[in-house]
Amino acid sequence: MTVHPARTPALSVARRVLRPLLVAMVLLVPLGFVSIGLWQATDDDLEFTTAERHGVIYLRPLTRLITVLGENHAIAVTGTKPEPKRLDEAIAAVSAADATVGKVLHTQGTWAELRASLSDLKAEQPVGRAAYRPYSEALDAALFLVGRVGDSSNLILDPEHAPYYLMDTAMLKLPALAADSSRMVALVALRGSERKSNELTLSRILVARDRVSSAAAGVQEGLSKSFGTYASSALGTDVLRHIDAFRGAVEDFAPVTPVITQPLPDTLEKIQLGHAELSASAAKLSDEVFLSLDQLLAERQRSLELRKWFVVAAALLGTALVVALLRWGRSPWRMTTPESTPAGPGDGAPDVPLTTPEWAAAPPPAAISQSGSRHRRAKDREAIRALR
Repeated sequence: MTVHPARTPALSVARRVLRPLLVAMVLLVPLGFVSIGLWQATDDDLEFTTAERHGVIYLRPLTRLITVLGENHAIAVTGTKPEPKRLDEAIAAVSAADATVGKVLHTQGTWAELRASLSDLKAEQPVGRAAYRPYSEALDAALFLVGRVGDSSNLILDPEHAPYYLMDTAMLKLPALAADSSRMVALVALRGSERKSNELTLSRILVARDRVSSAAAGVQEGLSKSFGTYASSALGTDVLRHIDAFRGAVEDFAPVTPVITQPLPDTLEKIQLGHAELSASAAKLSDEVFLSLDQLLAERQRSLELRKWFVVAAALLGTALVVALLRWGRSPWRMTTPESTPAGPGDGAPDVPLTTPEWAAAPPPAAISQSGSRHRRAKDREAIRALR
C-alpha cells in the first residue's frame, strides 16, 4: 500500500515561484553588476578619449599661431613690420576652434584675453627693441593656453605610450622650440644693434639656443619611442617624411652640444635664414604629428564604442541563457521519472510513494479483544450443548 504525503497550497506556490526566482537572482544579479561595471568603465574611457580629440582640434591651430607669432617676433625686432595677413588667418583659425570646443575645454576666457592682446599688438605694430617685450608676452600667453588645453582635454594624462609621446612632441616640445628659436633671433638682432658688446645678451642667446637644441632632442626621442610602441607602419612613414628635414634644420640653427662649448652665434642674416627653415620644417612636422595623434585617438574611440555594444550583447546573451536554463529545469521530462507516481494537484514535483509498515496494517488492540471474546462464548455454548 502506498500513500502520498500531505500538501498545502501555500507550499506548492512557494516551490513553484520562489525557487525559480532564487535561481534567477543568483545568476542574474552578478551578471548585472559585471555588465554595469563594464559599461560605466567603457563609457568613462570613451569620454576621456573624446575630450582628447577636442584638445587636438584646438591645439592644431593654436600651435600654428605660435609659429606665426615667433616668425613675426623675429622680423619685427630687426626693424621691419611683419605682414599681418598670416597672423589674422591664424587668429581666425583659433577663434573657430574655440567656438567649437572652447566651452567644453574651458578656454573661452583665456582665449578672449589673448586675442585682445594680439589685437593691441597688431594695432601698435612695434618694431626694433620695442617689439621684443610685447611679442614675448604674447608667446608666453599662447604657451600658457597650450598648457590649459592639455590639462582640460586630458591629453597630458593619456595612459598609453604612443599617444603620450606624440602629445609631448606636438603640444610641449615643438611650441616651446618655436618660441625659443624666435627669441634667439630677436636677441641676436638686439645684440647687433647695441653700441658695445653686452655679455648678458650673449648669455641669453646661448641659453635660448640650448633650449632649442634640447627641445629638438626631445622631439626626436619622443617620436622614436612612439614608433616603438605603435604597430602601424603608416605612422612612422608619414612622420619620417618630415623629421629628416627638421633634424637638418636644427643642426644648422642650434646644434646639440653643451652650452659651454657652443660657438658664438653667426651673422644675423644666416641666423634668420636658419630660423625660417627650422620654423617651416617644425610647422610641417607638428601638423603631421597632430594628424597621427588624432588617428590613434579615433581608432581608440571606435574600439571603445564597439566594446559598449559587446557589453550589451553579452548581457542579453547571459540573460537568455539563464531563462533557457530555468525553462529546461522545469520541463516535464525533467520533472518526472518512470518510477515515480503522478504529481498531486497543484504541485509540479512528483510524489514519492511510501510503503505502509506492518505495524500500521495490523488491527487495533480493541478489535483483537472483541474477536477473542466472541470466540470464547462460542466454545462455551458448544460445551453446554454437549453436556445436555
